[in-house]
Amino acid sequence: MKIKLTVHLDIEGQKLMQSGDFKARRKEDIPGIAYEWIQKLKKETGYRDTRINKVIVNNEKK
Repeated sequence: MKIKLTVHLDIEGQKLMQSGDFKARRKEDIPGIAYEWIQKLKKETGYRDTRINKVIVNNEKK
């Protein structure tokens, strides 16, 4: 199934929103996919102090 993830982050006081389309085999795989993607975003921003404010899957807040 295709899913759309949107994350709202606060990186050292700067608000950031990222979204992307992903494929998941099962609904149970979605948290792992979101976790891996957030880790990638943290790596790209230099592992600065990051707070996850919201995670939205297919326009539904989780």
